[in-house]
Amino acid sequence: MSTSEHNQTQSDQALTELASWLRAVGDPIRIHTLRLLARDAFGVQELCHLLDSKQPSLSHHLKILLQAGLVTTRRERTTVFYRRDPSGALAGTLKHRLLAEIDAQPLPADIELRLQEIHQLRSEASRRFFTEQAAVFKTQQEQIAEFQEYGPLVSRRAIRHGGGIAIEVGPGDGDLLPLLSPHFSQVIALDNSPEMLQHSRQAAAELNNIVFTLGDVDDSNNPPELPLADVIVMNMVLHHVPNPQRLLTRLCHLLKDDGRLIVTELCAHDQDWVRDACGDAWLGFDSDELISWLSNGGLTSVSADYLALRNGFRVQIHEFTKSPITRTLI
Repeated sequence: MSTSEHNQTQSDQALTELASWLRAVGDPIRIHTLRLLARDAFGVQELCHLLDSKQPSLSHHLKILLQAGLVTTRRERTTVFYRRDPSGALAGTLKHRLLAEIDAQPLPADIELRLQEIHQLRSEASRRFFTEQAAVFKTQQEQIAEFQEYGPLVSRRAIRHGGGIAIEVGPGDGDLLPLLSPHFSQVIALDNSPEMLQHSRQAAAELNNIVFTLGDVDDSNNPPELPLADVIVMNMVLHHVPNPQRLLTRLCHLLKDDGRLIVTELCAHDQDWVRDACGDAWLGFDSDELISWLSNGGLTSVSADYLALRNGFRVQIHEFTKSPITRTLI
């Protein structure tokens, strides 16, 4: 095949894909669905509530979006969650430009209100678990992963960029705080559970540069007042939060230029017993999913490590950087 024939074939394929996408978005319900899935993953019942739609009708719309490659699915327990296809995050592609036009329009006020209700219910369930289980959470969590299995690697990555301000989101029992403290002028331990924050405080009581802050970065109504950080660390937290994508986006905004975000998280798995035992909202994450979300927030992947753990679990440790050049391009 000649170069011109190859280019023509690629052009024909692109036009065929574009035609498929345009047909798929040719309905207000499907457009609203795509806008919602840009913000979070939802099950069918949640989408029915959000869109005030009957399940048979909405399932038909979702099938069209799936066939067009605009959304993907993932089963967790008995629920199938829908997300936007991550390839739509690749800047400059036809899919990215089409979805960017869709996202430029605001959600209707009634849908926005129902969306806030769902996120509020998810947040309350998470807080309730940690309030009730704070005393035994470490024991439950160690069925999956112990801090010493990933903590030293996370610490080494963080202190390479020491000297300024570090924030640890969800410090748990405070195991990382003594490792960070000697290398930063200030370390902020941030948690939305008073009970869990108290456990962190007990572990780091003798460290005079730790600031313990009760608050939730993901709380739109009452976010904590935080300085921009040189390093943000979040270990084994994301699978507990109601809206992982939104939390990561907000953490991007808390980073200084050239700052580092280090995320330790479970790889995707199918062991749903962790929902009841450990309060997990999500059964881990695909690494491509995490990288896509943070790329949308203006961060660039620096490194990724993967550790095999007991009981068939795997942990992924990602380091991202926020450069002025990357942010400007996005």
